[in-house]
Amino acid sequence: MDWKAVWKDNESSLKQFAVKVSADTTRYRNHGQYDFPSNFEYPFDEGFVVERRKNDVTLAFYTDRGLLDHYSAFIYTTDSTMRSELDEKVKMGGNDHFLEKNWYLIND
Repeated sequence: MDWKAVWKDNESSLKQFAVKVSADTTRYRNHGQYDFPSNFEYPFDEGFVVERRKNDVTLAFYTDRGLLDHYSAFIYTTDSTMRSELDEKVKMGGNDHFLEKNWYLIND
């Protein structure tokens, strides 16, 4: 699958949704797994995870939940520690990609 094409097809809606989820600390509290709203068009019905630390947020929009310890996801993060970890994964090569500021595609 051409993940960069999938990103381009879903970039706008994911960015808008990330802003909404990041701002809504009542509905999307600290750590948690959530389903997408029924009116949200995203080709992967795997849900997403919210992780908050102080003023930072990390969102993982799953493309594949996988089995056991595997997953693939578009990840949005404002957490500098998480960004450093993801940057290291990208540098190692493979199927991990930096998409743009705060956005990654990780196949772990």
